Amino acid sequence: MGFGAERANLMGEAPVSMPTEVISTAGSSDLDHGNSNSGASDADLSARAKLAKTNLIREILSFNKDREQAEDAVEDHKDESEQASSVFTVRDPVKVHKVMKYTVTGRDSKGQWSCQRRFNEFEALQKQLCERWPGCYIPAIPEKVMVTIDMSSMKMADNTDAEFVESRRALLELFIRQISHFEYLIESREFQIFARGAGEVTEQLSGLEP
Repeated sequence: MGFGAERANLMGEAPVSMPTEVISTAGSSDLDHGNSNSGASDADLSARAKLAKTNLIREILSFNKDREQAEDAVEDHKDESEQASSVFTVRDPVKVHKVMKYTVTGRDSKGQWSCQRRFNEFEALQKQLCERWPGCYIPAIPEKVMVTIDMSSMKMADNTDAEFVESRRALLELFIRQISHFEYLIESREFQIFARGAGEVTEQLSGLEP
């Protein structure tokens, strides 16, 4: 006995019944509607997933492109920097009155310059840059050595020995090239005295006020 018939018996009412066709039609309609909503939802989720995947791929490609461009820019800057520093050289060591001198060349905002300097003048330049440019990076120079010992032959050699001179020349050139990376040092009064000063410049550099 259905709920309607039972209620009718209790209340003295006639049972209420619904045509079978109406029930069948309503059930079918609700089911179709539910399936329709389910199908639309799945399609929407699939479309969103595809769009998210596409956007992610685009972002990855864009990131890789930007990174490659940044790396290329760094390499170009590095090449330009190396080309600029190659203009600064320390060459042709020659002994002048028992003192070894080196030909130093370079280029700044005033143009090309060339001078002949001994180790003490490089040392004076480095010292003045350290004192007058506190907090700024100043490259080091090789230590001052008067006598070396060849361990293979256990013989002493002075600072005019060919192998020692070449080693010092290379380190002094590295010192100058490292300075050349910093325009504020190349254009400084200290470096201009070193590069363009007449004669020996040790006293001129040492005489600068701190």
